[in-house]
Amino acid sequence: MTPSTDPLGPGSRAVLIGAWSGCNGLGLADLPAVERNIAELHRLLTVGGVGGLRPDHCVRVEQPAYPYEILRPVERAAEEATDTLLIYYAGHGLLEGRRQRDLYLALCRTRWPDECLPYESLRTRILECGKDAHRTVVILDCCFSGQALDGEMGGEGILSPGQLPDVVAREARLPGACVLTASAATRKALAPVGATYTAFTGELIAVLRDGITGGPEFLDMSALYTELTHRMSRRPPAPTPRFGSRGAGARAVLARNRAYTPPISGATLRAAAVPAARPRPHDLVALANRLFGEDDREAAALNYRKALVLFEAEQDRPEQLNVLFALAKVAQANGDLPGGSAHLDHARAVAVVIGNRLAEMNALNGLGSVALASNATDIATRYHRAALAIAEEIGNDLGLLNALNGLARAAVSQSHLDTAAAHHRRALALAEKLSNDTGRANAHIGLGNIAQRRDDGPTAEQHFLQALACAQTVDNRPAQVTILRALGDLTGTAHYYIQAATLNDGTPAGR
Repeated sequence: MTPSTDPLGPGSRAVLIGAWSGCNGLGLADLPAVERNIAELHRLLTVGGVGGLRPDHCVRVEQPAYPYEILRPVERAAEEATDTLLIYYAGHGLLEGRRQRDLYLALCRTRWPDECLPYESLRTRILECGKDAHRTVVILDCCFSGQALDGEMGGEGILSPGQLPDVVAREARLPGACVLTASAATRKALAPVGATYTAFTGELIAVLRDGITGGPEFLDMSALYTELTHRMSRRPPAPTPRFGSRGAGARAVLARNRAYTPPISGATLRAAAVPAARPRPHDLVALANRLFGEDDREAAALNYRKALVLFEAEQDRPEQLNVLFALAKVAQANGDLPGGSAHLDHARAVAVVIGNRLAEMNALNGLGSVALASNATDIATRYHRAALAIAEEIGNDLGLLNALNGLARAAVSQSHLDTAAAHHRRALALAEKLSNDTGRANAHIGLGNIAQRRDDGPTAEQHFLQALACAQTVDNRPAQVTILRALGDLTGTAHYYIQAATLNDGTPAGR
């Protein structure tokens, strides 16, 4: 396996945590299978041919007795991760706190529940130290109870049926994160006596080791969850896994699919006299493009998705990129920010696999724009900085221009006006060099907004007028309407509102 095809590449980090004995002071039985969970997962993710992690990038924390023994390795991994950060815990889980709704991870040689590790502490450490990780995956093979029976990882839970997704969502408060748990709070997470692995991790190991027949080449968390749910449903009384995600967390790729079968070539199909029964993906894309141009977004998205499936079957990754960017455009046109983010993050992952730095840069800039629209300014800044670095590396001025404008907008949202102005001025100089009127307009609008916030009306008006001229040059009517309204608000002059209303198909504009 070459580095370019490793799902968990050089920028990924993993911490595998297991506590299998020494919890008797809490009234919790030993779980010898957990030790084997950790060993086999480490093998599969590193030298096992599915994850591609370097062994020193996959840390094992075994039999932790104090919270810092978990938090410090997690802190180091989170600080180093620039791609995927994976945190796995197997052991006992307890619900404690005033209303017994706070998740605690059991530690060895402890006598009281409050000596265990609060999940909130782990989440906070990941959030504070893992700002450069694009995706965070947390897998918990435990249940939420304060007492265990022989062969079980906890007794009956305290939460009412259906509440676990809320707990997971609350606990998962991490951008681009997903949390996968072994069971609901009202069920027992099984660790059968004498079994090699715990029930849930045993199925996870089987999927990683054997793959998913008919599945995609790379297994993301959504695919893993679907397969694990199916497998666990076949072994009652095993509980159903639960899954919660934010942003692009569900798209985090964890492993290669060892059961993946490359598509049969056209020559082989013809030799076998198999009739061609599926449409050509390029025809589907052409149809989708036409439908999108006619504003039939639902039909366009449907045909783009069909084309994507076919391109994935053919392993045509360049065409996959084109379709993913098109799907992101449709999602954003529909106001579906999570959908747009998921498609862009998928495109970024494909771009990384094939080494297409230009596509990776465009995906990062797109993700930054979505994050800004979602008011996630810290995340937007991270994405645009990454895009800017690639743009400078490959010498792509247009990508650099987009990254600078994105960084400026994020800085304004954070009230860092000097930083924002510096980004806009650099973007303006670059747009002048490129004779890019759209870039000029964006930079002038940004500088005008900053001047207006500083109560410098004359400077703001000058920038808005220059932006208007640029927008008129490229006939960008929506931008002209926005600028005219800004001029009306700034000067109180009615004719700006009238012009905006005229451009806006007669819709009244103004105060």
